[in-house]
Amino acid sequence: MTPSYVIGIFGGVARWSEIGCLVTRAQVDAELAAGTITRLRRGTYALGDLAEVRSVAQSHAATVSHLSAAIDHGWKVKWPPEGRDPEPAVGRGGGQPADGAGQGTAGRTSG
Repeated sequence: MTPSYVIGIFGGVARWSEIGCLVTRAQVDAELAAGTITRLRRGTYALGDLAEVRSVAQSHAATVSHLSAAIDHGWKVKWPPEGRDPEPAVGRGGGQPADGAGQGTAGRTSG
């Protein structure tokens, strides 16, 4: 069994005490290095690369939301988002990047 498979069984988030009897530390370290799992905090691991999820949200001036946020907070989910796109949420401001890019006037009419 691989750590990512075992973590998926536990709802996308698992503690070392839950997976330690099924996988080795070397297997966990290898998947951490490959980015298939992420260390949320000491002894707690999640599926996927949460750094990528956070960077996508930040690049769109959004926040991490839905399943991505649940896993980011260490919550177990019924269907872990394997291979799914990150789920950023954009506020009413429209999610303009912090550098001001994309603030053109295309499609607006005066009057």
